[in-house]
Amino acid sequence: MKAHLSDSFLQTLCALQVIRGHISDCELSAADVAGSVYLNPIYLNRIFKKEKGCSISQWIVKERMELASTLLLTTDRPAVEVACQTGYNNYPYFSTVFKKYFRMTPSQYVRKNKSS
Repeated sequence: MKAHLSDSFLQTLCALQVIRGHISDCELSAADVAGSVYLNPIYLNRIFKKEKGCSISQWIVKERMELASTLLLTTDRPAVEVACQTGYNNYPYFSTVFKKYFRMTPSQYVRKNKSS
């Protein structure tokens, strides 16, 4: 018996691939993701939320913050450069989003978590 993958699961998987492939693009939006997978943005957001439990925009922030965390802890790149590599051209905004996500600033996060 073959496992059946739902259309919404496959469409969400395609959307995730687009997000991961364009995570450093500061213009990346839910509408861009939907366009890349040839779906209506409202429809894609609905099925994405059903499959992943959050909106596409929230997922983009999650992916960017996880990438930022990895880069901050595994490289010696300054936070300003990490911000650019994760799709944030405005460092103060990156820092605000980072602080909201991790409950500390990027520099506090590095001091607390980076092994010497």
